[in-house]
Amino acid sequence: MKLLTKTTLYFVTVSLLVFFIGGIGLYKIMQNLVEREVDADLYSRIHYLYDNISHLDSLKNVAFIATEPIDIEKVSKPAPTTYQLKDTILFNHNIKAYMPYRQLSTTVKNGNSYYRIHIYKSLITSNYLIEKIALIITLMLILFLTLAYILNRHIFGKVWADFFDTLHIMQEFRLDNPHREPFKSSEIIEFNQLNHELTRMTDKIIRDYESVKEFTGNLSHEVQHRCQLSKTKPNYFFRNRSTKNSMR
Repeated sequence: MKLLTKTTLYFVTVSLLVFFIGGIGLYKIMQNLVEREVDADLYSRIHYLYDNISHLDSLKNVAFIATEPIDIEKVSKPAPTTYQLKDTILFNHNIKAYMPYRQLSTTVKNGNSYYRIHIYKSLITSNYLIEKIALIITLMLILFLTLAYILNRHIFGKVWADFFDTLHIMQEFRLDNPHREPFKSSEIIEFNQLNHELTRMTDKIIRDYESVKEFTGNLSHEVQHRCQLSKTKPNYFFRNRSTKNSMR
């Protein structure tokens, strides 16, 4: 695997992980903020009901002071004035479908009677807003990764150009032709250190090679000289022996 491919793979993997965790966290934060905003609006509406309920002729007319649905039911026993919040689903007659709502329930007193009131706030707009923001974040993620990939390749090519020059010089290095091209100076300290060590190493290799070459040449010359001497000695021996035989 090439260095660029591996670094890009690490970068994309880490970026996806960070964006995935960050996206979930952002979604939860937005959902919590929207929910708190909806709850605040429900509390504001219920307080408005408390302030105006004494001026209404009938408790059923409460439904006319709000644009969102309100359910009222009479209870036989007075319940403590508490607030209950929850998510629910109601049938929307305008679009003929069930839609998500946030519900706030409480008990109020009107005359001698007690009523349980449920007021609702639609979550359609809130969910639509969250979905749009999530879509925008996803598109931004795709755009960011695309630009990061392009920039990474471009920056990688510039940053590692000196390294690839050094690699090319080392690939062209041959002992039979040791006059290599000098390494280029780099703005990166580590690359200069690498070039320095490679220069020191190649110089030592060249010196060792020349020494071995010289030693091999001298050894070969010595072997040839001894071989020539060994060839002349037998002739001298046989010649002397022949002379002795003739004298006999």
